Amino acid sequence: MNAPAALRRSRPRIRGHRVRRRTTRARGTIAAAALAVAVLAGCAGQSGPGDVEGAGAGQQPDAAESTEVTIGLTYIPDVQFAPFYLAQDAGYFEAEGLEVDLRHHGASESLFGALEAGEEDVVIAGNDEILQAVSHGTDVVSLATIYQDYPVQIFVPADSELTEVADLAGRNLGVPGPFGQSWFGLLGYLDRAGLSEDEVNIEHVGFTLFNALSEGHVDAVVGFVTADAAAFATADFPVRTIADPDVLPLVSVGLGASQEWLNDHSEAGPGLIRAVERAVDDIRADPQVAVDAASAHIPGTMTDQDEAAALLTAEAMVELYGTGEFGAQDPEAWEEMAEFMDQVGLLDEPVPADEAYTTQWR
Repeated sequence: MNAPAALRRSRPRIRGHRVRRRTTRARGTIAAAALAVAVLAGCAGQSGPGDVEGAGAGQQPDAAESTEVTIGLTYIPDVQFAPFYLAQDAGYFEAEGLEVDLRHHGASESLFGALEAGEEDVVIAGNDEILQAVSHGTDVVSLATIYQDYPVQIFVPADSELTEVADLAGRNLGVPGPFGQSWFGLLGYLDRAGLSEDEVNIEHVGFTLFNALSEGHVDAVVGFVTADAAAFATADFPVRTIADPDVLPLVSVGLGASQEWLNDHSEAGPGLIRAVERAVDDIRADPQVAVDAASAHIPGTMTDQDEAAALLTAEAMVELYGTGEFGAQDPEAWEEMAEFMDQVGLLDEPVPADEAYTTQWR
């Protein structure tokens, strides 16, 4: 690949195995990272990032024909949004006739608030969050599933006696709060293990999962196999996982847009997916590309530990993307999720699954 691979290492084994810190060789300064992205964007005649005339790209339109699209990336800049940073910087959006504005939400902003207000056209969200929003009356539809595997896991210290979800009965379990994918994932794991919420001492610890587990305040925590696993690994606190995401009746992270916007922009939706898919393919081939792209969008200078964590996160993302068609929707999985979320009280009212997603472009 065109990008340097100075930080390439093996991904931490997180599905039922120990996660330890890897050492890393720093790339240098943030300026070097920004230069790397610029080089990628300027490359011609190659199949890597920057090759906007490559296979699958749309024809370069006149500026007057471009469609403006605001994409909500939620909260703070992070390597998890690297496909969107890369698609913008390498010209993949532009090649599809899209003039994209990447917008990070404020800390107190609701996930779908800007979409409902017309300030965003597309938003990254859990497909389970999209289904829940539809039950609230929000006009939002999933047009693609980005992660084919669910990103939430249950972490325990490497020397813990806990080996499976059923072992959590009577134990202290930390979770950020009763919201979002960490909460949905927890309910799914407990349900599949035959446990009720009352049988586990659930503590809402906010975003202090590392401290809660490493300091012994809880026996286990619910977190993400991306950033949370990376945080444990780079802090030299060995953990392992005790849950199997394959059992979860949930559909992972996706792209949401209003049905009205999709109806009015029939070409923009497919073009958006193609552009992001090209960036994801670059990251699949070399996760370091994600770190380089993100570093140009994350304020300040990334430390060696920050870069190490970012690469671990990017490598975990590659596994979550899967090896099949990017953005694929699984109707059976959507049906199962709609039934489960209704049964456990996560929906205001039952929602037919096909009202919350489309397979029009995937």
